[in-house]
Amino acid sequence: MYSYEERMEAVRLYIDCNFSFAVVKRKLGYPKQYTSLRGWYEEYAATSELKSSMTREKRYSKEQRQHAVRYYKKCHNIAKTIRHLNYPSRPLLKAWITEQYPDEFTDYKSRRPTTAIEKELKEQAVIDYYEGETSITDIAYKYKVSRTAIYKWIEKIAPNGIKAYESSEDIDNLKREIRRLRMERDILEEAVNVIKKDKGISSDNLNSKEKVMVIDALRDKYGLMELLSLIKMPKSTYMYNKHIKAHSDNYAMLRNRIRQAFIESYATYGYRRIRECVKKDDGTFYSGKLIRRLMSEENLTAGNYTGKYNSYKGEISPAPENIVNRTFIADRPNEKWLTDITEFGIPAGKVYLSPIIDCYDGMPVAWSIGTSPSSALVGNMLNAAVKTLKEGEAPVIHSDRGWHYRDIKWIKATDKACLTRSMSRKACSADNSACEGFFGRLKNEIFYNHSWVGVSIRKFTEIINGYMFWYAAGRIKESLGGLSPLQYRVKQGVI
Repeated sequence: MYSYEERMEAVRLYIDCNFSFAVVKRKLGYPKQYTSLRGWYEEYAATSELKSSMTREKRYSKEQRQHAVRYYKKCHNIAKTIRHLNYPSRPLLKAWITEQYPDEFTDYKSRRPTTAIEKELKEQAVIDYYEGETSITDIAYKYKVSRTAIYKWIEKIAPNGIKAYESSEDIDNLKREIRRLRMERDILEEAVNVIKKDKGISSDNLNSKEKVMVIDALRDKYGLMELLSLIKMPKSTYMYNKHIKAHSDNYAMLRNRIRQAFIESYATYGYRRIRECVKKDDGTFYSGKLIRRLMSEENLTAGNYTGKYNSYKGEISPAPENIVNRTFIADRPNEKWLTDITEFGIPAGKVYLSPIIDCYDGMPVAWSIGTSPSSALVGNMLNAAVKTLKEGEAPVIHSDRGWHYRDIKWIKATDKACLTRSMSRKACSADNSACEGFFGRLKNEIFYNHSWVGVSIRKFTEIINGYMFWYAAGRIKESLGGLSPLQYRVKQGVI
C-alpha cells in the first residue's frame, strides 16, 4: 500500500523520464510491477489527480457472492465451485462462506488426524463409496476429511472392491457395530439436548424417566428393542413409565379451573387471587407454589402499569381542606368517596373515565365514560352516585385539584347533595393515592400490553364499562377475604 505522496512522486518521475518504468523503479525502489505504475499514470492523465486512498472496489456483487455460497452448500467442494463459476479465488470463496456460515470449517480445523479416526468409521466410508449411492465429495464432507483421505482408505481397506473385502471381513457385523456406535453417540446427544444433561454424561447415570425421554426422541431413527438393549432398560419398565407419563397430570382439572379464572379476570389475576378462585370444596387452599408452577406452565402472566392523566389547570377557585388526609379507610359504606379522571389513548382517539370509589371496600359506586374530560363527565358521574345514597348518608368526597372539582357546577351539585368536599394538596398525587391505585390496576389489567388497533371508541367504551361492572361484582380482593366488593357487602349485611 503506497501513500498519496509516493504514488504522485512515481507518476511525475515516470513522465519526466519519458515513461520508463525501469528508471522509476531504480530511483525510487517501487512499485514492484509495471501495471501498478501504469494504472496510477492513467488515473492521473484522466483526472489530473490521484485518489487520496487506494481503496479497492469490490469485484463481485452481493448476488454473485450469495450464488457462489449457495452452490458450495450444494456440493461442499470449493474447487468444484470455482471451476463451475469461474470465480473467485479459493481464499475469497472461503471468506464468503465463513461470513454466512461461521461454523462451516470449524470441524475441519479441529478434526483429528485421519490416522486417529476409528477403524470402523473408515470401513463404513469405504462401504458408502462402493454402494454407489453417495458421491466421494459427500462422503468426504460426511466424515470431515479430504477426498484424498477417502481414496487412501479405499486403497488400504478394499482396493479390489467391496466383494473382496467381504470375503475377508464380516461386513454385516461391521455395519451393526457402526450402528451401535452411532446409537451411543445419539443417546448422549439427546441426553444433552432433550433433558439438558451436561456433556459427558453416561447413559448409566440416567433415571427411568430420563431414559424414556431419550428413547422417545430417537424412536423415529432406531427400533425400540435395540434402543432398550443399548440403554439397558427392560421393556416392561419402559412401558410402565410411558403409562405413568400418559396419566401423570393429576392437576388437569385444576389447570382448567386456573385457565378459566384467569380468562374471567380479563387476564389480570396473579397467583394469589387465582388461588382464591380455585380453592377446594371444603374451603382449603392449594399451595401457592403449585398455583405459580401451573400458571407458569400454562403461560398465564399479568401485565404492567404506567401512565397518568393530569387535569390540573391552576387555582381557579378556593380549595377546600384535605379532610381525608391520606386515611383511605372507612367504617361503613358511603362514608368517604374518592374521585379522579384518567385518560386512555387508543388509535381511534382518546377516552376518559371518571369513577367514584368508596373507601369502605374499593367499590366503584358510579362512573361515567366519555371522549372529553368535560364538566358534564364528572357531573353525570356525581348525579348517578348521589342516587345510590340512603337517607341520612352524606359522604366526604375527595378529589385532586383538577378544574372539574373547582367548577361552580361541581360545587353547587355537592352542596345540594350535602356532600363534604375534600381536596389534595397541589402537585401531591399521594393525597389521592387510593384512587390512583385503582387506575393503576385497571390499566395494568385490561389496557397496557394489549393492541387496540382497529378497536372503535364505542367498542372500547363497552370494554371499560364491562370491566367496571366486573370490578364491583366479580373481581376478588385479598383484603376482603377473597371476595369482590359486592360479595363483601352482602356478607357484612350492609346491603
